[in-house]
Amino acid sequence: MTGRKLMLLTLGVPFIGGLASAQSSGNTGSLGGSVTDPQGNPLVGAQVRYRSSSPSVAAGLRATPAPGETITSGTVSTDANGEFTVGNLPPATYTLCAGTPNDRYLDSCVWGQGAGATLSAGTTSTQTIVLQKGYIWRCG
Repeated sequence: MTGRKLMLLTLGVPFIGGLASAQSSGNTGSLGGSVTDPQGNPLVGAQVRYRSSSPSVAAGLRATPAPGETITSGTVSTDANGEFTVGNLPPATYTLCAGTPNDRYLDSCVWGQGAGATLSAGTTSTQTIVLQKGYIWRCG
């Protein structure tokens, strides 16, 4: 009898995980787009950073997330066409920033304002981030 319970429990775990995956995929969305120079040429290998704003911060009610509010963030690189995609993200307002690690383009959040994207469940929000050429001199 103990062997049967253990077997049923083991067989039930993947089934429960499958239900959770199917349910969560309907509650998420995707961010995508491209990173280009001012002439529209794709920037291959650009680093795109994304960060969600908590609902209370986005609404201007707080400077920091309220207890229980989560922040989603990460980094993804553009592909050979200068495009990026990030999937399975919770609905939120996101800020997107981009920079190039080995080229002389100015980071969009350091030298400008990041692109904003509002993501709803089951949708893909796309943005084109245009980076300007520039040089940074360090003094001292």
